[in-house]
Amino acid sequence: MCLGAAMSFGVGEIHYALESPGDGAVALARGWRRDEQALPSYRLPRIHGGTLRRESIALFNKYVARHSSGGAWEWARTIAALGDVARPPRG
Repeated sequence: MCLGAAMSFGVGEIHYALESPGDGAVALARGWRRDEQALPSYRLPRIHGGTLRRESIALFNKYVARHSSGGAWEWARTIAALGDVARPPRG
């Protein structure tokens, strides 16, 4: 989900399974400090990570096992490898 679009449409809460180090926006968004006067209605949704994380990693591993190359495969391989690293804090 595009975080900017979610903010533009007033989405109040986002749940996601896995962080995406190459193109994810959660880390950037958590460091953002809104200028309330300049952007009065533009608010960051509550963000919750790790929902069904293990199941999602298993799906990415299945994809990687079934395919052998391409841009989507390379990206999926990096996401599947997240199962090999420590889990990020939820929140």
